[in-house]
Amino acid sequence: MTSTSPFQGSTENNTPDNPEKFSIRTMQDDLLSKQSKPVARQEELVAPKITIPQTPLTPTPFSASDISSAKISSSTQPLTMKNDLVEIPSIKTETPDVKTKNSLYNTIIVIIFLLIIGIIGLSAYYFLAMNTKKQELPTPTINEEPVVIEKPAEEVPIVQAPVEKYSKTKPNYLTMDPSVLSEADIKTTIAKVASEIQALTESIPYEFIIVDSNNNPVPFSIFATATKLTLSPEILSYLDDDFSLFIYNDNNNPRTGLSINILPEKNSSLSAELQKQELLLPEALSFFFLDTVPDIKNSAFTATIYNSNNIRYLNVNEPKNLSIDYTVSGSQLAIGTSKNTLRSILDKTIQQKQSLGTNIDNNEAIPTQALGN
Repeated sequence: MTSTSPFQGSTENNTPDNPEKFSIRTMQDDLLSKQSKPVARQEELVAPKITIPQTPLTPTPFSASDISSAKISSSTQPLTMKNDLVEIPSIKTETPDVKTKNSLYNTIIVIIFLLIIGIIGLSAYYFLAMNTKKQELPTPTINEEPVVIEKPAEEVPIVQAPVEKYSKTKPNYLTMDPSVLSEADIKTTIAKVASEIQALTESIPYEFIIVDSNNNPVPFSIFATATKLTLSPEILSYLDDDFSLFIYNDNNNPRTGLSINILPEKNSSLSAELQKQELLLPEALSFFFLDTVPDIKNSAFTATIYNSNNIRYLNVNEPKNLSIDYTVSGSQLAIGTSKNTLRSILDKTIQQKQSLGTNIDNNEAIPTQALGN
């Protein structure tokens, strides 16, 4: 068999005479010995003896076909190198860079897969948790009640009680200066106040204290002179300066009255003096009848008793319930132009004594502007 190995010469037999002197071990022999398992015996791995020709060798070109023609036995049998050359197989080895890239790629794939699994698991847990909460929450019940539209409450006007012009319980000041006014002016002033009391429709006696322009109480003697009360000097001598004027609504008929203090030393004898002059009283007290004209048919006074008070009276106009009633009660002379007027004055005097004691002269008064000035 003809060999084209570069280690051989030409077709000629260049075998030396003594081949044992020229034994050469190549790298190929080492590689083949490592790949073969089990390890071949040393005798079998001895490379064939190559005889170096004595004559110079002519080099021949080396081609890939020379390598492919070599055959390498893949069996585990020990290779026996003969005259033919064995083909050296190509060994494929992976570099470290390729292995690192493959490992990194696999790791990334695993991480992505785990993340996807985790996201799916969390989504499923959230979905189940929300469904569980919805089932646990009670369903609210809607009570369909009719809508009641409340209308704003109508504002009720607050009616304030009018301020009292005249006090019912305390004396009222009535400004009226007798030194300036005439009898007609004084009567007109009292008549206007009486008409206002009549409009109040209350059957109580309103008390007035007559005062001048300086707010000083007018003495009874001066008032009697200004109003032309024709009482005898004997009767006037029994009376003190302090007095009060009363206006009473007697069944819608304004009536007047007087309460005059008696001097202490003459208290006991005044009743006897009045009885002596009773026939003169209707004329002497005609001022207090105001606009009503007396119609005297009987000139005799009659006696009666009211709350332990001895009262003497004379009817001067029965259809209009007009009369002269008088009594001496304690330290006061009380006069009224009707039966009810005098009795209301006595009742109020008793009430004042019970509430303030016997000193009724210290009552607080409410000033009243005079009419007709």
